[in-house]
Amino acid sequence: MEKENLEWCDLAKGIGIFHVVFAHSFLDEYMETYILVGRAYKIIYSFHMSLFFLIAGMLCRYHITKYRNQAYSALIGKKMKQLYVPYLLYSLMIQCVIFTLERVPRVAEILHGKGYHTEFSFSALISLVACIDPMDKHIWFIFTLFFIYAITYRLIRYLPKKSYLVFSLVFYGIVSYFLEYKYRTRINYAKVDIFVRTVKFHLVYSMGYHMLPWVQKTIATGKEVSMILPFIVTILVSINDTIYRIIFVSTGYALLDKCFDFYMYFIGTGFVIGIASLIQKGKEHFVIDKLLVWIRKIGKNSFTIYLWHQPILVTGASMVCY
Repeated sequence: MEKENLEWCDLAKGIGIFHVVFAHSFLDEYMETYILVGRAYKIIYSFHMSLFFLIAGMLCRYHITKYRNQAYSALIGKKMKQLYVPYLLYSLMIQCVIFTLERVPRVAEILHGKGYHTEFSFSALISLVACIDPMDKHIWFIFTLFFIYAITYRLIRYLPKKSYLVFSLVFYGIVSYFLEYKYRTRINYAKVDIFVRTVKFHLVYSMGYHMLPWVQKTIATGKEVSMILPFIVTILVSINDTIYRIIFVSTGYALLDKCFDFYMYFIGTGFVIGIASLIQKGKEHFVIDKLLVWIRKIGKNSFTIYLWHQPILVTGASMVCY
């Protein structure tokens, strides 16, 4: 695989992080008042985070030989510095900032209305370390991605490639059965939410791991339309209210809803990767080349943008507007 064959990754992440920031900036009153705004929110939310887990899985497949030859402790140490340490430092900093701002009554009213509050206790420290019901809701992604890496780096050393996907699927099925059927009324979902997300998106990650050869073949043969078209068709048929509710809201059947969730994960990601590939191939055009440079820069800095967009661009902006 040549390096240029994966240049669409940064472009796809750049497009994806734009959707993340855009979706998190939606105001509830606008979504309730304007139907199209509400629908755009649902459509973006149907795939915007799964995109990053699928791409992470593809990159793991790309670097599989290197990962298998490195010591597990070295790999985890590197990811801890990249993900878990920033998560802890960010969470502690936000706690301190919110604690300070709470001293101002007017600001405290806004913060409490948005679910921000501080608590200094041993249980609060455990919740912070384990990402249990975090104050900044978007931070779950970084914590989850770290533990998915920790799980994957261990599994790929012992499981054949196909067995890895089977293991992820079976484990997800078992967890879903116990949490959503057998013990549904006895579980505090706020306490296990991060575990459920880790299991679900580990399955998405493992599917990305297996998708890479197909994605590369599709891009190499110039068949990006086959990646883009399913998403466009789905959006067009969702103009019908009944179809829209079935795909993006709920069918009333948990298993069917999960199938639609994963369907949107894949066609949404395929759409973004297909668009990213077409932009990459059109780089000889001056305008597209300039656009490509900026999108790639955004993609390479998507982690930093994701970490800070919520307090600065979303919560901070809403406080100013308020």
